[in-house]
Amino acid sequence: MIPLLTDVLPPVPAVIRPMDQTTNASMAIDKDAVLISLGTKKLRVSMSPRKSTRVALRRRRSRRIALRSRRSRRLALRSRRSRRLALRRRRSRRVALRRRRSRRVALRRRLRTYASRRRRFNRASSRRRRTRRVALRRRLRTYASRRRRTRRYSYRRRFNRVSYRRSSRRLSLRRRLRAYSARRSSQRFSNPLPGRVVTSRYGYRRYPRRGMHYGVDMTAPRGTPIKASSPGLVSYAGYKGGYGYTVEIKHGNGISTKYAHMSRILVGRGRYVGRGSTIGRVGSTGFSTGPHLHFEVKVNNSPVNPYRYVRGF
Repeated sequence: MIPLLTDVLPPVPAVIRPMDQTTNASMAIDKDAVLISLGTKKLRVSMSPRKSTRVALRRRRSRRIALRSRRSRRLALRSRRSRRLALRRRRSRRVALRRRRSRRVALRRRLRTYASRRRRFNRASSRRRRTRRVALRRRLRTYASRRRRTRRYSYRRRFNRVSYRRSSRRLSLRRRLRAYSARRSSQRFSNPLPGRVVTSRYGYRRYPRRGMHYGVDMTAPRGTPIKASSPGLVSYAGYKGGYGYTVEIKHGNGISTKYAHMSRILVGRGRYVGRGSTIGRVGSTGFSTGPHLHFEVKVNNSPVNPYRYVRGF
């Protein structure tokens, strides 16, 4: 067993004098520690283990405090950087919002100017239309007044003048009718299925559906060739809902024909077709009760009675 210094040394502190007179060194022994002085420097050695542990704990605490201070500094630096980045982001967002607002304001101004110009243009166009209407009404009034005057004059003065004018009008009407008949003869339509029976005409019907029937239905056996009623350009060739396989041909002057419920199409879109050329075969596709041909005539995309244009039904 190694004896402790407290067991060997006396309880009362004793001062030991220096061994050499030249050096200024001394040493004192206490209960808890040993004091050693060498000139200006002093040293204290603790004798109890509790105090040494306290000193170690103090040192650890000081180190922890130093570490915490370093960490706090680092965190402060990071927080500063994050704040700066947040400020920059906020500024960039504000700038972007300002730009968007400015763009919106510019677009609104453009729309307002466009609307104001449009209103001005509409007002000007309405004024022009009004002026044109007024001018036409004035012309009609003047023409009617002149006509009345001339009629009165002719009836009062001479009856021959009135008869001459009537005859000239008749001649002009006859000339117009001849020109119209010549145009119609150049655009006459033939029967797409000559010699076949018409089962359903143009107009209102109850069977197989109640409603308006905008064409003519002609019965024929399946596979019978269908002829083009007039020369023209094929505008549509394909399947079309309840009409089934359909072909539409444009003949000019706003007139077009439709051939529906085919079993087979023999022409393509964009092809020029002559009068009497085969464009398909009779069938029963789409909403149909049997093999037949649905034939329509349209003027300016509105269906009309085919009997006005086609001869030989």
